[in-house]
Amino acid sequence: MAPEIVRRRATDQTVDIFSFGVTIYQLLTFEHPWGVSENTSKSALLFDSRPPVHIRDHNPNIQDHIADAVMNCLETDPAKRCPSIKRFVMAVGLK
Repeated sequence: MAPEIVRRRATDQTVDIFSFGVTIYQLLTFEHPWGVSENTSKSALLFDSRPPVHIRDHNPNIQDHIADAVMNCLETDPAKRCPSIKRFVMAVGLK
């Protein structure tokens, strides 16, 4: 869950970008960005109280632009988060 959902703040399409970022992170590392093993609202509170483990800590071979794009999807502040999947695709060099 994106931090803004847990905190009951206004949401937009970037909540899906956050979830996408978590999913891509896990596909590339087989780890959760915050190292949690349970999926509860309590564990989701970590998402805006501490930064995720950098993806390169789990996968040092990942290319810089891909690591940056994935980590940008995990930004706590929705205004700083990647705004769309189209922008993510462009950032990783697929289009």
